[in-house]
Amino acid sequence: TPFPDEEAALETDEQKNEIQKRQAEQFSESERDAEPAVQQEENILAGMQLSLVSQLESKLVNAASTEKDLSLLVIRLPGIQFSSDLKAKINNALTEFFTFEDLIFDFKQDGFAVILSATTLDDALLKAEEIHSRLASVLSENEIHVVPVIGLASRSLRLISAERLITEAEQAAVHAEEDLSAPIVAFRVNPEKYRQFISETEN
Repeated sequence: TPFPDEEAALETDEQKNEIQKRQAEQFSESERDAEPAVQQEENILAGMQLSLVSQLESKLVNAASTEKDLSLLVIRLPGIQFSSDLKAKINNALTEFFTFEDLIFDFKQDGFAVILSATTLDDALLKAEEIHSRLASVLSENEIHVVPVIGLASRSLRLISAERLITEAEQAAVHAEEDLSAPIVAFRVNPEKYRQFISETEN
């Protein structure tokens, strides 16, 4: 039979074990609660990406059939943490300037993509400079110290997939982020050399 002091020690150990068990259960529950939220966000981002690809593919087919150009902007705000208020202000700036809301998409976790139909790369650059200025103003007014970067790519009379054009614009945005003194970068391609490259690749 344990002595009184030993009984007290046993009770203390049992209490500690019970507390640790409850804490572990609470931690597991919080993890389970967090998992659906993370999964939901990933599903939303994946859905947006699919929507962008689908819409861009359709616009590229139209551009090819009418022999018109098409450009894509990938706008990134590196490292930004969106509040609902800030996101609304940025969305307003984008829709006021580009007007066609169905051609503006959330892009990954910190950016946007904009499809510009019947727009050459040079014309898209002018639009990029203007929207960059507007977004920088919105961020400055809200005391957000983030420099927007923009990557551009265009069809340039090529038969090109949506995924390829997105990759080109995204890579241009990556280069823009590497040198914030030049935060707008266009991916330029020589159409003739591109056709030659495709022909050699297929052969």
